[in-house]
Amino acid sequence: MSGGNILFVDDDPMVLKALERTFLFTNFSVSTASSGAEALALMSKIKIDLICADVRMKPMDGMDLMSEISAIYPGTIRVVLSALGDKTTMVKMVSTGVAQLYIMKPWDNEGLVAIISHLIELYSFLRSPSMSAIMESAGSVQVFPETYRLFLRFINEEKPVADIAKIFEGQPDLTARILHLVNSSLYGISISDMKQALVYLGLDTVKNLVLISEVIRSVPANFAHVNALKMLVKHTHITNTALSVLYKRIFGRKVPESFAVAGILVDIGRMIMLKVYGTKYEELLLNSAKTGPEFLMSEEKKVFGFNHAEAGSRLLDWWMLPAHIVEAARFRYTPSQAGIMSQDVMAMISLADSFAWRQAEGFDMELSPELPSHLKNDIESLNEILETSKETILENSSDGILK
Repeated sequence: MSGGNILFVDDDPMVLKALERTFLFTNFSVSTASSGAEALALMSKIKIDLICADVRMKPMDGMDLMSEISAIYPGTIRVVLSALGDKTTMVKMVSTGVAQLYIMKPWDNEGLVAIISHLIELYSFLRSPSMSAIMESAGSVQVFPETYRLFLRFINEEKPVADIAKIFEGQPDLTARILHLVNSSLYGISISDMKQALVYLGLDTVKNLVLISEVIRSVPANFAHVNALKMLVKHTHITNTALSVLYKRIFGRKVPESFAVAGILVDIGRMIMLKVYGTKYEELLLNSAKTGPEFLMSEEKKVFGFNHAEAGSRLLDWWMLPAHIVEAARFRYTPSQAGIMSQDVMAMISLADSFAWRQAEGFDMELSPELPSHLKNDIESLNEILETSKETILENSSDGILK
């Protein structure tokens, strides 16, 4: 188990004692604080790897504390641990990047230790010196897309939906992409304006659509590698649609809202690498239609020093996406290595991604042997599900959303 310095912040001394006992026989060094001011004073003296704070505290609540820490200590992992009554605030904190993850009270001791251990391991790797080459090569790609930045600010300021909808005025292409998604047969409704779309899809889903749309929109019109980009866009559409269709078919319910567009973001690493490296990367990418992702990542590592899963997850972290989305990009091909996202959702993302490799790249990708234990079907049955769901998925995976 990895170690690190953890700070727990709660105004209930019994909660702090319980958390200290939970981590007593681990490799972590645990500090506690009973207020936001005490936490900030302690952080000025000790390097804290991860802070875990309650929401309801006085005079400085969890939102204000985490906002200040994200500005002063952006490298510190921020987790919210609070009760069900604070869920709306916790979701908002994660949606706006103030925190990377929220955990509900009461917690499971072993589960809490495992999640915090995994968080520190994940972010320590992504922010290590060996990963600095990703940020250096990304250049202007690092910069927050303007509409995405404005969207986050409006959510943080709790602007009315009508005001948030005005962000899209004068951006008909972006509006068309989002309305195209909400009006697909997957949702079974007809919506004509962004205010309705925001209400129906939810701010989190639209936020992620804005991010990926702006990344694609930043590619110049005369981009020399447009065919390769179209292949990636097609892959992204198929993955995201397959995630919704297959999740409902296998589990009998809709994919959880916070994961609804995870399929759109998990492949962002290949898009960024194509934009940054051009011809040098396109050759590897087009070759992968014959060799698959494992060989592609091996070649990326040789040529660039990192692979597209690492590049995508590092940039999603930089753009303050939630920990479960960062993790999905990092472990899309090895779902059992995930420790934050629920294993059934992670396995489903892997299944949807494998289907997309078959349809977009034309590579006959084998399903991970890890999937049956999480998806209640053996490999043969999963392949049969993919085949019988193929028509529905492809009908709803048009390029209109992201082209």
